[in-house]
Amino acid sequence: MTRQNGFTILELVAALMVLALVMTVTLGIVGDGSRLTARGMKADRMALQARSFMEGLGLVTPLSPGDREGVLADGKTHWHLRVLPHGSESATAETLYRLELVLERDGMRQRFSTLRLTSGGQSQ
Repeated sequence: MTRQNGFTILELVAALMVLALVMTVTLGIVGDGSRLTARGMKADRMALQARSFMEGLGLVTPLSPGDREGVLADGKTHWHLRVLPHGSESATAETLYRLELVLERDGMRQRFSTLRLTSGGQSQ
């Protein structure tokens, strides 16, 4: 009886199954990484939009307590702003406001807040 060299069909099928399993796991990890990267980029873009939006507050019209909402210039990002007096009123003309901004875009929602000091109707 002679012995044949090589692999049997069963060994080849087993090797292909292991290879397919490894590829499935690897592609899943790469896909998750891509989604997380895209989400991080969206969050960064929204943070930049929020910063730009908040820097412009109080420049054209004085800040006043209340709620406002609208859509940013990109036409896709909805915003909601709440302006609240922060702390107690002092005898000076300066007022400290708490600004709470919520941005929503493509199912993602982020909240931002900061304090803004105004003096005689002008933001500082």
